[in-house]
Amino acid sequence: MKHGRVSTAAPAAWTIRAPRWAATDGGTLSNADSYSPAISANGRFVVFTSLADNLVPGDHNHAFDVFVRDSATGRTARVAASSIDSGGRTARF
Repeated sequence: MKHGRVSTAAPAAWTIRAPRWAATDGGTLSNADSYSPAISANGRFVVFTSLADNLVPGDHNHAFDVFVRDSATGRTARVAASSIDSGGRTARF
């Protein structure tokens, strides 16, 4: 704080990293944006939505899906998939 104002400038040493919870079973980070993480009470599981198509095999719907990452085993599973209708709209889960 200087003269009653708070600086919002980020320090030069700050880096932005992709979230480690948005990764494949092998540890490869997601190839698209991931959102809305929620962590279980014991910290083991993270559920999140993602547009990535590399988190699990066979994800070719080009839409948001819901995934859960188990930090104890390093496994990621798709638990809900959305679909795109003929009008190009994403259907709800």
